[in-house]
Amino acid sequence: MNKSEERFYVERAAEMLDVLWTVGEDRECPDYVVTEGDHQFGLEVSELFIGHEGKKGADKKAKESIHQKKIDCYREMYATEKDIPLFIRILGTVNDENMEELLLQLFQHDFESMCPGDQIVFQPNDQFKAYVTKALRPWWFRVDDRVGTVNVNPMPIIQKRVAMKSARLTKYQEAIGEDVRLLLVANRIMNSGKLKLVEKSTIDTRGFRAVYFLSYPENVTVFPEHPNK
Repeated sequence: MNKSEERFYVERAAEMLDVLWTVGEDRECPDYVVTEGDHQFGLEVSELFIGHEGKKGADKKAKESIHQKKIDCYREMYATEKDIPLFIRILGTVNDENMEELLLQLFQHDFESMCPGDQIVFQPNDQFKAYVTKALRPWWFRVDDRVGTVNVNPMPIIQKRVAMKSARLTKYQEAIGEDVRLLLVANRIMNSGKLKLVEKSTIDTRGFRAVYFLSYPENVTVFPEHPNK
């Protein structure tokens, strides 16, 4: 997750919590110093995923990123020749062969005569299909990377990440003070982030003053350090 994405999620969490947070400059250890009224606290941001995570990150997230980068590349190729925004939903295998065939068919089609909202379907083979809609802005993505089963019991994943991040808590506190909090983000728009908290229970915050779980774009849950206070 890059810094612009981190900041976006911090700001969305504040909106959902209905609190006024002034987010400081991008930094590390922790990611931000946040001002709320006359108080400041440190905020570390981390993204959660479904499935296996290795030293190089989450497998599902990596595959989604590879697919989207290739799709974006061909979207940009189209934009250099045609100034017509298209909304394209892709099903199947995203590779150069299929994307080149899609691009060729897009160049050959008369989108100028279509009205916004009109849709056509391209299916060059059994492993690839694209629903193409004339739109107001360009948006291309692979449907299979966005539709999937939601994990409604993310508590073990949340607790595991809290424990992992707590190993650096002392360094965070040395940098900005005792009040350090953790924002955990699950981007449910993507398959890799489909985590939804149905039943809330307490967690061990491992020294963080609060742990926030943002199931984007729907809601944010707060786990305080001392839940009975």
